[in-house]
Amino acid sequence: MSDRDDLGRTRVFAAFYLGRLRAHVRELRGRKYPGNHSGPQRWLSLVSGLLDTAEQYLSNSTYPSKDEAEVRTLITDASHLCSNAYHYLEVMSGADVAELPYPLVRPLQRWFDELGLVEDTFFRTELLENYELRQFERTTFSGIRDPAPSLVDAISQTKWPILRVTVPGRAMGIIPHFAIVAHEIGHAMMPRIGLSSVTDAVRLERANITTRLAGLGVPTPNRSTFVFLQKVLLNWVEEFAADAFAGFLTGPAALFSLSEFLQLARHHGICDTHPSNELRRGAIFREMAAGAPSFCDVFEKHTGTKLTATINSRLIVAAPSEADIAQDMLDDGHSPEESAVIAALHGSMVPIAQATYGSVRDYLKQNKPTLIYTASNYENDLTNHLLALLAAIPPIENGLEIGQRTPCDFATIINVGWVALLTKMDQLQVRATPADLLGADKVERLHDLLLKAVELSEARREWENA
Repeated sequence: MSDRDDLGRTRVFAAFYLGRLRAHVRELRGRKYPGNHSGPQRWLSLVSGLLDTAEQYLSNSTYPSKDEAEVRTLITDASHLCSNAYHYLEVMSGADVAELPYPLVRPLQRWFDELGLVEDTFFRTELLENYELRQFERTTFSGIRDPAPSLVDAISQTKWPILRVTVPGRAMGIIPHFAIVAHEIGHAMMPRIGLSSVTDAVRLERANITTRLAGLGVPTPNRSTFVFLQKVLLNWVEEFAADAFAGFLTGPAALFSLSEFLQLARHHGICDTHPSNELRRGAIFREMAAGAPSFCDVFEKHTGTKLTATINSRLIVAAPSEADIAQDMLDDGHSPEESAVIAALHGSMVPIAQATYGSVRDYLKQNKPTLIYTASNYENDLTNHLLALLAAIPPIENGLEIGQRTPCDFATIINVGWVALLTKMDQLQVRATPADLLGADKVERLHDLLLKAVELSEARREWENA
């Protein structure tokens, strides 16, 4: 029995693996994806290109002219491509309509489109309390030896990098919370924002940060400590910028969504990648209280309830003292210098966060002012749709005259939904079981109404554009 015979049997295994993967891809291509979105099909074309390349390798390995070493290399490379394809199919799990409601993707994708993010995008759910934006670069699929023509075509037709948006699935797939997707878009927009005002704010805080570092045992930071400080500062500024995008695109819905989501943490949230949950909530609430009339004024006018930062997030853990923050960071494995940096920066982030929000506001005003959700929008939406929603009529379109009606934006739907959820559930005219002491049945009915609002408003939009 020769080594070539063993390689032949190994080739059979690889071919079987390849065939199973092709069947899986065919099955995925036949599924329905939310909003007939093209992102999943684009991803599947790339995976198919990998499988075509693997098949090409296996076919070449059968040539009698190939020596044993070359045959081994071809079969090995084909097997590795199959393994990569298997992993990439897992990457898009949770992307079909069985996991993600059909109507939701179009309004979310519209945020990307209107902000000029032209990269191919796909959305998926995961059974985790997590929202995430992940980028897949061209190098993920390029650089492969002798790629099949289908892989070359799929790579050239893709708008790189591919953006994958992950949202919580099933029980945590709560429609009003989808305002947080605008936060993830903020991460993608970060390179476009001018941060000169943030740099000025950091410069003004430099002395305060230095003083706190000295008090925490780092009187003269060395180069590596300074580099770490810059890294943490950039991470925190990006989180505030992403929160700002959510706040400007969706108004109070972002405050309610982010605050409620952040309070799920059993921790104050401070680490090298994120500022404290308390600071993040405070920063976005300041935007809600700004102006005349402010979002807070409009909320109170329509609900009789004062809008406070803690209205639906009393469980957010307050940040401890700087010394305790430093100790927490030590316990998490950071060095004493790194722990001191994180603790010292915490005390300077309020003015830096305000400057960051200002930079995002300026960017949107200059480039896409129509995307900013204002207190005036909030007033109109609550006036036009809140009472109707309480009567179980979902917010679908604006305007009284038939010829002038326009479909509701996603920001309208989730903001009206949040007001009903937080202040008007006792007035929502839907059936609930007598045993529904906590109101969970009613909340589920509200969720259904909001989903129907998205579905019908998107149908109205599509009909207009036909």
